[in-house]
Amino acid sequence: MTTPIYRFNELSSGAWDKESSINENSLLADGLLSTVPASRILVNTPPTAPGVGHLYVIGTSPTGIWAGNQNAIAVYTINGWLFVSPTENQKVITDTGQLYRYATGVWNTLALGSGETNTASTLGTGTGVFAQKSGVDLQFKSLKAGANTTITSTSTEVTIASTASGVVNTTDSNSIDFSGDGTVTTPLTASLKLDPTSTASVSITSQGLKVDSSANATTYSSFETVSSNKTLTNADHEKTLLVENTIALTLPNSTTVTQNIRVNVRLNSTGTVTFTPGSGATRQPSSGSLSFVNNSVYCEFNSATNTWYLTGALT
Repeated sequence: MTTPIYRFNELSSGAWDKESSINENSLLADGLLSTVPASRILVNTPPTAPGVGHLYVIGTSPTGIWAGNQNAIAVYTINGWLFVSPTENQKVITDTGQLYRYATGVWNTLALGSGETNTASTLGTGTGVFAQKSGVDLQFKSLKAGANTTITSTSTEVTIASTASGVVNTTDSNSIDFSGDGTVTTPLTASLKLDPTSTASVSITSQGLKVDSSANATTYSSFETVSSNKTLTNADHEKTLLVENTIALTLPNSTTVTQNIRVNVRLNSTGTVTFTPGSGATRQPSSGSLSFVNNSVYCEFNSATNTWYLTGALT
């Protein structure tokens, strides 16, 4: 009978030659508890002059007297070779510091102090935070808050939040700040350009950008009530047109409008305002009209390119 792990011989009552069993057990224990010369690991050919107590880890293709004992632990005793089958996850350390572990029928090497031979990876297409592995330490990049950003963490979560209000930049370096929780479902296709000195309120609706959220809020202080078709002129610069019914608004070329002008068109009652470019003029976006009561469309003309830029509640 032997012990279940290291296969030490068990002594039974009345056994003879107990000294041999005790000596073999001592030699096996001595070999397993000490480091093993690296030259005796995964050896297939038995040594010609082994020393008593020498321990070997046999390879996968043993020859001679070791034949049939692949992967076994062999200890030479005064009575010859003692073979012990390794147990799962049994380890042997060499005199050079190399660690060997027996697992799933194979001896594998593990460097002392290096941990498992694993690493980390990034899923998806975003920027990864894993940096490298150093010994047993998996090292990750830290998260650093940028401008207008905060990072807070708990025991289970990291929250990244913005501290700035939303801003849509214009092509002339001015900007508009948005507040509220409206959602844009119709993309804006033109540049956003509102007079930076304007007191008009700006909000986001399901139809796009809404300029002037109340009846009294306007972009400019000069008003004109419009109830019939109209062609814009230089005199309409920085004016709010209050439209009372359905009209057609003509956007002329630079022959009629000889300067860059800005006009706010507000629909005060039920109706529709269509924006038609005159001969030689174009508009951006090329389609869309104003049909939402108490909403506005902002028109800006670039005389150099004969282009009208429209933003606001276009449908």
